[in-house]
Amino acid sequence: MMHPNEKIKDHYFQARNVGKFTDEQDNLVTGRMGCYADGLVMQIQLRLNSNDEIADAKYQVFGSAAAIACCSLLTELVIGKTIEAAQAFNSYDLISTLELRPEQQNCAMLAEDTLHAALAKITEQQIT
Repeated sequence: MMHPNEKIKDHYFQARNVGKFTDEQDNLVTGRMGCYADGLVMQIQLRLNSNDEIADAKYQVFGSAAAIACCSLLTELVIGKTIEAAQAFNSYDLISTLELRPEQQNCAMLAEDTLHAALAKITEQQIT
């Protein structure tokens, strides 16, 4: 069994933005993806400001150290970005930064899908 690299360990042991927003506000969207039976579920919440920017982000993960690291890094990358910039995000940013092995790359892809699920709700809920 291979052990996680130092970048994954950093985001695993000092996870950034973990948790969930407890208040329900109009400027909050949530994306959920995954399957408990497969052992990987992610939830990403985005709080938007009046300038169509992501003011804050939180996540919860049921999964591996790589999954936690992907969500931790993803939230760091999207906070402060415009909605348009966040929509351009893709999993390669996580794969390359965290140096994910091929068997871990599904975590980055699911994080991307979860982010895009949250962003899709902005239009659905006409938040901006």
